[in-house]
Amino acid sequence: MWFEKFIWFISSERYMVITGRDATQNELLVKKYLRKDDIYVHADAHGAASVVIRNKQGGGDIPPKTLTEAAQMAVCCTKAWGSQISSSSWWVYAWQVSKVAKSGEYLTKGSFVIRGKKNFLPSCPLVLGFGILFRVDEITAQKHQKETEAQMSDRCVTDASEELHERSYGQDDNILPLVNPIANTKELMEEHEYPDIRLDVPTVRLQYEGDYTEDYSVIDFATKFRPKK
Repeated sequence: MWFEKFIWFISSERYMVITGRDATQNELLVKKYLRKDDIYVHADAHGAASVVIRNKQGGGDIPPKTLTEAAQMAVCCTKAWGSQISSSSWWVYAWQVSKVAKSGEYLTKGSFVIRGKKNFLPSCPLVLGFGILFRVDEITAQKHQKETEAQMSDRCVTDASEELHERSYGQDDNILPLVNPIANTKELMEEHEYPDIRLDVPTVRLQYEGDYTEDYSVIDFATKFRPKK
């Protein structure tokens, strides 16, 4: 996959967060893979990398926990990691990130101009974790799939036998028959969920005022008289 050459992880809310390893990757990440609905995260520390939160299809707001986790990655990938002194971090929308510098200024590789307001995030701890993903070949995967299907089949047979055992009273002729859950549910609904109910529907009288019906109409709702019991 294209993102495997970067530093990446999946956030707690299942958003992909991608970070550049160096200035060249920062340039590539923003110019090629930053989409209009994505979020750009950065830290105010020397050597800070560009962090991109890939938004889900249809856009929407990024959850705060994902923003915090991305900010933690941005801060840890700076010189602050060696000094163990946390720095501030912030996020902006993709349209706020530009490669066009002001007149008389020059942007080095991996540097960008941020236009507009920066949304600063709370200070986060300098803690990172590593995940190891093992991948097997296709032959092993197919073999494992067949073993899994066989185990699931045996489990279904065992569950059915245990269900029959639980429904029995200890004698062969007293085994309860299996009941169709759909028919049983329908029968219960007919017997218990829908009892005979009598409703007193209020009478409605339409009263027109004026010479023409187009003027306006008054709808008078009156409850029906109920005799005392």
